[in-house]
Amino acid sequence: MKYSTEQLKEMNATELNEVLLRQPVYMMSKHGGALLFGAIDEEKMCGGWKFYKIDWHNSEKVKFEQDQPDEWVRCDHVNKFSVREMSRLLRYNYTY
Repeated sequence: MKYSTEQLKEMNATELNEVLLRQPVYMMSKHGGALLFGAIDEEKMCGGWKFYKIDWHNSEKVKFEQDQPDEWVRCDHVNKFSVREMSRLLRYNYTY
């Protein structure tokens, strides 16, 4: 759901975090065996790095234990993306 600038300004910190932190992300598993998709649940700073706690949507499909994602993932190991844009891109480029 999209929010106007005015709606975002009127939200308190808790509401704003709910809206902003459920951003979709993807990452390759540690050994490249799976493409993982999820949404950011929490965020914290540790040792100068930003870490995300992610609700992984397809981690049960990962075949090997060593490929399972950690509970907290450093921000440079995941990529944020737009579901709408990704969907449009895949439909446009891979419809035969």
